[in-house]
Amino acid sequence: MNGNTAHDQLMKYARDLNHQVRRLKEKNTQLEKARDEQKERVKERTAELMAANRRLESQIRLRKIALKKNEALILNLQKALGDVRVLSGLIPICAHCKSIRDDEGFWRRIEEYIGSRTTVEFSHGICPDCLVQFYPEYHSGASLDS
Repeated sequence: MNGNTAHDQLMKYARDLNHQVRRLKEKNTQLEKARDEQKERVKERTAELMAANRRLESQIRLRKIALKKNEALILNLQKALGDVRVLSGLIPICAHCKSIRDDEGFWRRIEEYIGSRTTVEFSHGICPDCLVQFYPEYHSGASLDS
């Protein structure tokens, strides 16, 4: 009976070992399948990320171009703003001769006052109403501008 028991134990041990080997092979197959699926997911995700990266790089290039244009526009606007001199506030003006009282209290012709504070240049003419009022001898129904 000792021979049978040793043999039986050996057979049981062999069956258990075969069972464990089968389980290990199944687990190995499952792991290989999972690894292959994971590799495929990584490959797909990498392709998605690379496409997204290309789109972002394109957007960055476009934004850099727009930024350079905006910076140039800002410089131009700052230069133009530096060239602009604005009159503001209340300006005391004579109701009759239209002279303007400056900050020192002197009365100056409107052309002098505005010309000293801006880059405006004046040209002179005579409006039709003043032509009739002040120079009736030159008024013939036609304007001086024509």
